[in-house]
Amino acid sequence: MPKPWKKQLYKEGLENQKTEIVDLNESILLSAEIGGSPEIDLHGASDVDAGLRELDSFLNQQFMSGIQGVKIIHGRGSGVLRAAVHDYLSGLNFVEVFRDSTNPGELLGSTVVVLSKNHE
Repeated sequence: MPKPWKKQLYKEGLENQKTEIVDLNESILLSAEIGGSPEIDLHGASDVDAGLRELDSFLNQQFMSGIQGVKIIHGRGSGVLRAAVHDYLSGLNFVEVFRDSTNPGELLGSTVVVLSKNHE
């Protein structure tokens, strides 16, 4: 089960492997943050369930296409959609890691995600 990236660090094996995995994941996360990856904007969703359905379709499409880094824009608002998105991501077996974007204009308003490689 994926966890936010800081917790994921302790799950890996040897120290060198941890560093390499963290560097690769962080590189993918940073690319998603600066706009180098596909993104979905859930602002237009009529409710949380509708937003999660859109997100499910988007993530499955990206995973099947072999995309590893994505950005989810959920907005700040009351934090309900952000919490639902994070809870949903935690249950997906093809999500490696995720975290809030650290861009100053996006704090708590978007989440960046690393998807597993699709090994068809």
